[in-house]
Amino acid sequence: MHDDLDLRVLERRHDADPRFQAALRQRVAAILDGSESLPVDDSSVDDAVLDVVALDVAAQRSTSSDHRRRWVLGVATVVGAAAAIAGIVALAADPKTPVTPVDSVPVPTPTTIEAPASGGMWPQSTIDEVRAAQDRADAGDPDYTWQARAVLTPRAPYAHVEIVDRFLREVLGWDRYVRNPVESEVATSSDALGFAGGAVNGQRYLRCAPGRNNPLPYVRDRGITGDDQPGGWCAPTLDDLRYESVDLDLAQLARQGRDGVWIVSRWNVTAPFAQTDPVAAEANGTAHLDAWLAARVAGNGAEGFVEGGSYGAVPLLYATTSGARYYRYTIERVGGPRWPDASMTFAVRLFADDATVVDEEVKWTPRDDVAVFVSTLENGQPLVLPHTSADGGVTVSARGLGACGGPPRSTRATCSTMSMRCCTRSPIARAMPII
Repeated sequence: MHDDLDLRVLERRHDADPRFQAALRQRVAAILDGSESLPVDDSSVDDAVLDVVALDVAAQRSTSSDHRRRWVLGVATVVGAAAAIAGIVALAADPKTPVTPVDSVPVPTPTTIEAPASGGMWPQSTIDEVRAAQDRADAGDPDYTWQARAVLTPRAPYAHVEIVDRFLREVLGWDRYVRNPVESEVATSSDALGFAGGAVNGQRYLRCAPGRNNPLPYVRDRGITGDDQPGGWCAPTLDDLRYESVDLDLAQLARQGRDGVWIVSRWNVTAPFAQTDPVAAEANGTAHLDAWLAARVAGNGAEGFVEGGSYGAVPLLYATTSGARYYRYTIERVGGPRWPDASMTFAVRLFADDATVVDEEVKWTPRDDVAVFVSTLENGQPLVLPHTSADGGVTVSARGLGACGGPPRSTRATCSTMSMRCCTRSPIARAMPII
């Protein structure tokens, strides 16, 4: 006799009661077609086994206890398999059974490494390395001589600065950028910025979006040396107004002077910088001047709208030199908007009852919400106005001239703060000092 379980052999040798066989077949069929439920927990399986055993004891005639045990185990295996199949069928048929979709399988979140937001010295990281770089630059090593080239100057604030250019490209990955003239510290020395003290601090730079120009209608200004001042062309990177911004400190640590090597001594990413919307700025400036001029025509309430600038107070506020009152006015934007604060210049013309015409120039700075009186002409001639010294000790009379001694708006003109020599430019160009 084989030890392996063979139901055909057992059936043939033991001749099971036909009633037992019929009852077993009926129960298995009922479980499979769902007309009889059979929980698939352990206790139900045990009960099923006990029922089969009871039927087996009542029906069998064999006296061999060994064969009976094998029969019971075989039947229990069949019933257990049937119960498992019935449980699977029931779960699949139950609409309330939750099915976990493939998409809901948790996927590990990829690890991202954020770029640093600040840092220290670059390209050298210690003072000893800076001294070694200075020695190599003195020896003419081209790998270090670039660090000794001139940096920002007050006469060329947008000039190319190689230490800045390499840092922004190699460390921050910026392909295009522009210096922020509003938030950067400015120079007061007539020498190159920082040469006297070997340090240039607080220089702000803005990242320009590659492949497109500024979407706002700024003056497309390239400055006096071509592409040195691309602010009006520089498109923001975050939206139509906001730029990514970084603040740099530059220093000469090994030697101060024109041949000393420069490093970035400190840097940090700052809050985004927003350029001013020039369309809204012009509308606000025009409304501001309109209220001011309306008050002048009305004969009262015009004080406080416009600062007097070098005049101290706005001359001919309510009437001409002869006392004639104004009856109408015009406003025209003649300069700007200049990037990034949308500052602009307006030409104002007032008409008096005696046919006198007063031409004035006013600068509007939207970021500060300030209008400053620049110049005035009466019937095309400068006014003779009193000028008092700062200490009040001297008062002289002189003709009030427009910028650079010319008319307020015949040409666009400004004066250099360094030499007080002047330049004249077309009305739409940004006036840069020509020294």
